[in-house]
Formats: sequence, C-alpha cells, structure tokens
Amino acid sequence: MAAATRQRVAAYVPYLERAGISCTLAPLLDDDFFRDFYSPGGTVRKAAGLAARHAARAAVLLRARRWDAVFVQREAAIVGPEIIEALLVRGAGLPLIYDLDDAIWLTSGPPSSFPLAKRLLTAPGKTARLVEMARQVIAGSRHLAAWCEEHGASTTVLPTVVSRETWRPRQERERGDFANDVPVVGWVGSPSTALELARILPALARLRAEGVRFRVRVVGAGADLTTPDLDIENIPWSASRELEDFRSLDVGLAPMGNDAWSEGKCGYKQLQYLAVGVPCVSSLAGGAREFIVPNENALLAGDLDEWTRQVRRLLEDRALRARLSAGGRALVEKTHCLEAQAPTFVGVIQRAFADRNG
Repeated sequence: MAAATRQRVAAYVPYLERAGISCTLAPLLDDDFFRDFYSPGGTVRKAAGLAARHAARAAVLLRARRWDAVFVQREAAIVGPEIIEALLVRGAGLPLIYDLDDAIWLTSGPPSSFPLAKRLLTAPGKTARLVEMARQVIAGSRHLAAWCEEHGASTTVLPTVVSRETWRPRQERERGDFANDVPVVGWVGSPSTALELARILPALARLRAEGVRFRVRVVGAGADLTTPDLDIENIPWSASRELEDFRSLDVGLAPMGNDAWSEGKCGYKQLQYLAVGVPCVSSLAGGAREFIVPNENALLAGDLDEWTRQVRRLLEDRALRARLSAGGRALVEKTHCLEAQAPTFVGVIQRAFADRNG
C-alpha cells in the first residue's frame, strides 16, 4: 500500500481496535502495484493494472451495510470524480472522515509517469468536494488544514509520524559519532521527489572537489541518479529495509522545492531523520516549518552555497551533530510520534460516530 496509507491509516488500526472500533482496510493499490509502477517500461501493462484496480473498487460498496463510517485517505479512486465516496456518504448514509496529506487540489504537482492521462482523467474540484462532504477532516499540516477550513471543514492537524519505539537512533548518535568509517551523506525517498535531490547534487560535488571525505547514498530514486563529479550508491527502496536505510546515514538530506506543491508537503522525511537521530539539512517548506528549529534539531539551506556550507558543518562538527540528534529525538519522543498522536486520531473517529448518532 502507499506510504501515506501505511503511516496515516494502517498504523493507527491497533489503537482504534483498543478503543473498540473494528476496521476494514481496502487500499486501492498494493505493494505489487507500486513495485511494478516504478520499474522501467511496461506502460500499457501498468495502465491496464491501474484500470483493473479501479474496476474492482466498486466491491467496497457491497460492504457498506456493515460499516458505521468510512475513512478515505486522499481519494477512493485516482481516476475520475468522487463517485464511490458519494455513494457511500449520500447513498449509504455513512459519515466520511477524510484525510489529506498533500495539496492534491493543485493542478500542478510532482512529475507524472502518465501526464496526458493525468490531465484528462483528473476531476477538477474533486478534493474540495470531498472536504465539503466530510464530517471530519484530518490534515497533515497547518497549511493543509487552513485550506480545508476555508471549505467549511471541521479539521484536525495530525502530522505523518513514525513509532518512537520502533524508530530509534543508533548508539553513536548520542556522542555525535559517525555510524560508518567513511561518513555517508544520503537521502531516502521516492521517484516523485528525486528531482529535488538532483538539484542539490552540485553542492555535494563542490565539497568532494574541495577534498571533503564522504560517500553519497540514494535510496528510492527509481532511475539511478548519476553525475560525473560524484560516485553515488543507488539503492532501490524496500519497505522491509526502510528503517535501516535511514539509520545507516550519517547526514540526511531533505531538499524541497519553492512552490505551492512543496508547501503542501508534511515534512515526513525530516521527521524520519529526526526519529533515528540522523542530523539533517532541510529546505524550509511545508510542514517542516511547524517543527524544525534551526540549529536545535536540524539545519536549513536554500541555495547551493547554503547546502554546501551546512553539509560541511555536519561533516566537520561532532558537537553540532550530537546536539541536533538529541534535539530531533526529543521532539519525536514528546509530540511527533505515533504514540503521541494516536489519541488525536482515535478522537476524530469517535467524533464522526458521535455526529452521526447525534
């Protein structure tokens, strides 16, 4: 399933069940689809697979009579208008809890593998109509919440987080030591965000040309990132290895664009670095504005000169690495973790039930 579905829905199921709320998960796309989708070629096969999954989506309507509410993360179907949601809400009379973790109402967005199909098959205004249809809305940042509230939604901010018990730092982080003999500067992400990483590679190349010693590791970019001035270790993303991929880095990179789409991001990558105590350099955009404190839990960079300077600082200053690691971990342990956010999530679901019964 998609990362947002894992972290913003499935991760909270045990907490809902402890509160006496049973759950049925029905993700549109599974892990097999995502593995195939981000592999090279096979456009016709991928399109056919997506079409088949949309055709099977109607099966959720047969289960509706057993449900007391419906939770939709982004949209029940990627293609077309909100037909499934309307049938569940207006036809079956179920209260809708709607979760939004990206500014998907924008006509612009990340690069698409099927740009023409995206333009032809995306329904304008769909996100706004879903927000207006919902009894309760959960938004991944205050920026997203403000947009939802403009459309009259009762909205709760809930960042995308990880478990503080599972995502723990290596012992070296407390002392500011590197986890590798040659420090590893790296990034973990997806093909849709790899373009932002490519834009800052010249900053790393500049450091290498100046004789600074480090390795570069990129996880999940899809097509291998290459540049003549850097040796880059490209690794495919794997759900089973994701935690260790983050923990293996010595300096984390979180570049973001300076545009409306980036402002709608929730800062999940930054929180993953902070959770495992990896000091990181980040752009200041989106949800990261809400929890990054410069020089306390992360460093900030804008242009290439700043990226060069900030990465150099982390590679050369052990005390700085230790301070940022401790500051980031403290934030995660106190507020930005699954354990701290679960009561908020459960409360939203309970309010949706109360609205229906009231």
